[in-house]
Amino acid sequence: MHVISDTLLTNNPMNTQKSSRCLLLQNTKNHNRSKSVIRKINRKPIWAAVLAFVLSYVATVQATVYVTADNGTTNLFGSLDVATGQFTQINTTTPLFFAMTTGQGGQIYGADLNSGNLFTISPSGVTAPFGSVTAPSAFYGLAYSRATGNFFADNLDPMNVTLYSIAGNGNSSAPVGVLAGPNSGIFPTGNLTFGPGGNLYFDYSSDTVNGSNSQLYKVNTSTGALTAIGSGLNTDILALFSDGTNLYGVDSFVTSDIPVYSIDTTTGVATQVSTVTGLPGSDDYFVDTATSVPDTGSTSTLLFLAFSVLVVGNRLRRGARC
Repeated sequence: MHVISDTLLTNNPMNTQKSSRCLLLQNTKNHNRSKSVIRKINRKPIWAAVLAFVLSYVATVQATVYVTADNGTTNLFGSLDVATGQFTQINTTTPLFFAMTTGQGGQIYGADLNSGNLFTISPSGVTAPFGSVTAPSAFYGLAYSRATGNFFADNLDPMNVTLYSIAGNGNSSAPVGVLAGPNSGIFPTGNLTFGPGGNLYFDYSSDTVNGSNSQLYKVNTSTGALTAIGSGLNTDILALFSDGTNLYGVDSFVTSDIPVYSIDTTTGVATQVSTVTGLPGSDDYFVDTATSVPDTGSTSTLLFLAFSVLVVGNRLRRGARC
């Protein structure tokens, strides 16, 4: 855990690479009648049951969760199986992504700590510059709003954590409001995501020594005002991500036995579902940020199957009429 100072933020990239794993702000200031009846009894339940199954399966298609991790020297990009905790490395990247989000068409975006710039990231881990916006200090959270088509990011500097709105093309930004001020706590990487209900979620710990019992908040995207959910996650600080239905977090404070949690957005309580495995064996990698990308190919196939079932079912019903 490191304290931000003006000097820290203005040092060269080699010094900032791991200098701000988590930040402590200090005040530096889903043809007879009987035959017809038989058809109606036997056929309709079959196609209806199949349709129900297909639709329910569509609703539960697994997305791919992508994560980044680093040890101060090597920046990893890979996938994470939330149920088992298995990390699978895909690539290494030059940018150090402390924040990621998923936009239209499943495009992944990331914010680089060292340059402050935004990048697109392919599923194979290939990066390319995106837009012209640069973080005033460092973006620790990045979230794409499907409702408005723009991004939100939180910038951490020696005094405040400030919410910014970034245009959908990445070429302009504007401050929205202050999320937290001096001496307010320790802030994780990957701390911002849209989740259930279309709400923007954020977390940090007011424990300025240990970063314990992180608190979940709902963010007002018009003002930056925070509304606490429950009385604590009972976890370290977490990098947040969502599949659109559920909210998750992965511990960004430790480098061994890294827990993955599901989070109840009503009570604000986190429940561990797995432990991260598969990172290089040196136990010195932090998980930095995570984002969930819908499996659009599988979903499209299943939706086509559902439509086919509807068509077949409709024909069966027509054939069963007296």
